[in-house]
Amino acid sequence: NNISKIFLTASGGPFYKKKFNDLKNIKFSQAINHPKWKMGYKKSIDSATLVNKCLELVEAHYLFNIPYNKIDILIHPDAIVHSVIEYENYITHFNLFKNDMKIPILNFLLISKYKNKLIKNSKYTLNYNQLNFHKVKNDTFPIYKFFNNIDKEIPQNLIKFNVGNELAVDLFKSKKINYTDIYK
Repeated sequence: NNISKIFLTASGGPFYKKKFNDLKNIKFSQAINHPKWKMGYKKSIDSATLVNKCLELVEAHYLFNIPYNKIDILIHPDAIVHSVIEYENYITHFNLFKNDMKIPILNFLLISKYKNKLIKNSKYTLNYNQLNFHKVKNDTFPIYKFFNNIDKEIPQNLIKFNVGNELAVDLFKSKKINYTDIYK
């Protein structure tokens, strides 16, 4: 009840500094070339379009009963901070770790049974010298603007958003549409 705002962070994907309208001729191989994470093609493309974070907003809303107006997205190209929770008492918590999914998976698996036996590994030590955040720009991620404009209180709209994205990514993968057509 004392949460003021939750920010889910997104790296911005492979086209972060580019304008959406300049991406029409992007190839599938470019869209799956994420600068920070090693993921399958679907997650990589969802990261490039920001659909993954839109769906994470839906998950946070339903799993934790958080109103949509208390959840937002920040672009964090360093991919070190994964979420930010601001409380009404002006305290802010950052969830940060190196961009390697082994870390949260290992912690999830070990927390219940072996919580004191985490392996120390210097490759997972963070460098705090650079933490950059940016607001999501609609001209870079128009899907986020579209997502914000749908009525999310109607679950069918969220299902349509997700299914439409699934179909569009498959069409892009099979070269039937351009990258920018995923948004359409």
